[in-house]
Amino acid sequence: MAFHDLDNLFPTLVDALVMWVVSVAGVLALGLMIEVLARSFDGVDSRVAAMKVAVYSATAPWVLGVLFLIPAWAFR
Repeated sequence: MAFHDLDNLFPTLVDALVMWVVSVAGVLALGLMIEVLARSFDGVDSRVAAMKVAVYSATAPWVLGVLFLIPAWAFR
């Protein structure tokens, strides 16, 4: 890795961290929305069950995001 390549390393890491934080916040928000809406569908409002659904639904995008780290496996 050449010295000039390190110039882009810090902004890239900051962008990755911000995207991860936003993604986790989005999953938490989705879990809270599922909990609130459960009563509308005659369901039981359980925060644990709602978070399980939200995290399970976010698993596929996270796995595909990891695949983009390896250029040969990236879907483009």
